[in-house]
Amino acid sequence: MIRRLITSATGVAVLGTVAVLPLATPAGASVHHHAAASCTKTYRYDWVTKGTKKYYLGGPNKLFLGSPGILKSAQNASTLMARCTSGNEVVLINRGLALTTRETVPGMNVVFASIGSGGKGYASQRWIVAGTNPYRFWNVKTHLALRVRNSGPAYYQTVTTGNSPTNWQEGI
Repeated sequence: MIRRLITSATGVAVLGTVAVLPLATPAGASVHHHAAASCTKTYRYDWVTKGTKKYYLGGPNKLFLGSPGILKSAQNASTLMARCTSGNEVVLINRGLALTTRETVPGMNVVFASIGSGGKGYASQRWIVAGTNPYRFWNVKTHLALRVRNSGPAYYQTVTTGNSPTNWQEGI
């Protein structure tokens, strides 16, 4: 009997979440699952350099929702970012998930999440690009900069946000 109640409660919670999602879509907004209509997509590597070492922005080899952005040692699929650019804003996408931050407090991890807003990214997934190689990224929602931790850079260290930006190099 208890098992059935837990299962039923879980089903209601999941159904309740699904039922709420359409209500969160702004009136008149259409839902698309491709970004091509809303941005220009290019593929780039972003990195910071310390001494002679490069630290590439990327995700874990097995990327999943909520995975942290981390610094890695090599250019590969886990560090190749699709840049979905619209004006001076960019969504950084790795293997179908967007780099995002919802935390307004400096020092929190940036994580990967499903791309929202019809492929344009939610405000928490969009970054204002400043500079020209090196670049600086400022989150549209939190107004915090994408940065390396004060103790870094170090391989496999998580990437964070803060008030002072990191200068990111870019290349293909």
